[in-house]
Amino acid sequence: MSWTLCTALVLAGTTTTNSCAVIVGPVCKHEVRWPALSVEVTDSITSAPLASGARVIASDGAFADTAIGEGSDSARSLALEREGTYTVTVDREGYAPWSRHGVHVTGDDCHVHTVKIFARLQRSGGEGAAPPVSVGR
Repeated sequence: MSWTLCTALVLAGTTTTNSCAVIVGPVCKHEVRWPALSVEVTDSITSAPLASGARVIASDGAFADTAIGEGSDSARSLALEREGTYTVTVDREGYAPWSRHGVHVTGDDCHVHTVKIFARLQRSGGEGAAPPVSVGR
């Protein structure tokens, strides 16, 4: 892909200077930063948003990014503009820990391609929890 950028400059109201340049490759907006991961955290039964109060961790080798939920929305963004293969874990009081391994994030010349993950948390006791499994003798 290439772009041609031309400008015209008028000096002292009488002289015009034209300038054109061919730009090869994509034109990136570096002021925009994309998350590698967007993690939506909800209750597995009610689909209620649970990101508020949840801790979401994305790790890739020695790198780790943590988002601790505040607010009422269900999604958290992590690892801005960072390609890699991630393990994503979610912890929230009253729910069983959740994790996904091998989440691969790629990018192009400008930005990463955000991977959206749906973490459906299961309650860890009390109402809505799975009944205990009984083992016969």
